Amino acid sequence: MHPALTILIAILYWLLAFPLLQLLTLLLLILRPLYATIQFLLLPLAYLGSLTLTLLSIPLSLLQKLEPLYIFLSLASLVGLAAGLLLALLVPRLLALLGLADDPAAPPSPTSRLFAAAWPAPAPAPAPAPAPRRPSEPRRSVAEYREGRRRREALRGLERGGRDGWGLSMAKDGFKSYVRKEPCRLCSARLEKGSVLHVASARASSGFNNNGSSQPKPKSALPPLRRESRCDPTAYQSSRRRQVQDLDSRVQNGAHKHRPGPQKPKNPSSKAALGRVFPNLLEC
Repeated sequence: MHPALTILIAILYWLLAFPLLQLLTLLLLILRPLYATIQFLLLPLAYLGSLTLTLLSIPLSLLQKLEPLYIFLSLASLVGLAAGLLLALLVPRLLALLGLADDPAAPPSPTSRLFAAAWPAPAPAPAPAPAPRRPSEPRRSVAEYREGRRRREALRGLERGGRDGWGLSMAKDGFKSYVRKEPCRLCSARLEKGSVLHVASARASSGFNNNGSSQPKPKSALPPLRRESRCDPTAYQSSRRRQVQDLDSRVQNGAHKHRPGPQKPKNPSSKAALGRVFPNLLEC
C-alpha cells in the first residue's frame, strides 16, 4: 500500500470514525433507559435502530480491530519520508567526498543508455520568436533621426509658412530647415537669410549677420550696389564683378588714399567763448 494512502486512511479514522464511535456509544447509553420505559412505542423503531447499529458496527468493529495497524502504518510512512529526504540530501555529498560521483564528461553507462531509451527526456521548449519590428519604429541611425527631425520641423514651418514671413529653405546638405525670410532691397522679394543670391542685399536691408543676431553692419570698402529691376544670379554676379574691378583699378591708381579736406578752425580761447555765450559778462 502506498504510504500516502495509509496516511489518508489514518487521518480519516481519527477525524471521522473515532468521534462517530464515541457518539454512538453515548447515544446507546442515553437511549437504553428510555427504550426500557417506552419499549412498546418504539418497537418498530427498535428493529430499525438495531439493524442500523448492526450495519454500522461492522466497519466500526473492523476499524477497532485494525486501529493498531493503521497507527503503525502512519508512523512507518512518516519515518520513511524523513529517511528518504535525509538520504537524498546526504548521499550526493557523500559520493562527492569519496570521489564516486559521475563525471559529466565521461561517456554514459549502458544502464543510463537503457534508461534514456525507455524514458526519453522531454524536448526543450522552442524559444519564442522575436516580435516583428513594427514598420512605424524602424531602427534608425543618429543621422536618420536628425534628418527626420529636420523634416518634421520643416513640415511644421510649411503649415504656418504663409504667416509672419517664416518659410522653408533648402540647406547645403540637402535637408530642409526652418529659416527667417528677409525682404530683398533689389527686387523686393521675400528672401532666405544667408542665401547665395541675396546675401549682400539681405545683409544691407536687415542688418543681420550670418549667425542671425542683430549687430551693427561692418563698413565695406565697396561702393553700394545699384538698384536692379530684377534680381537674378547672372546680373548680380556681373554687377558685383564690375564693382570689384573698379575697386582694384582705384587701388592701383591710388585713388583710394585719403585726401585732406578743409582744415577745422582751432579751438577759440575760453574768454572769447564766454564772450560769445555771455556778452554782458565781458562788459561788466
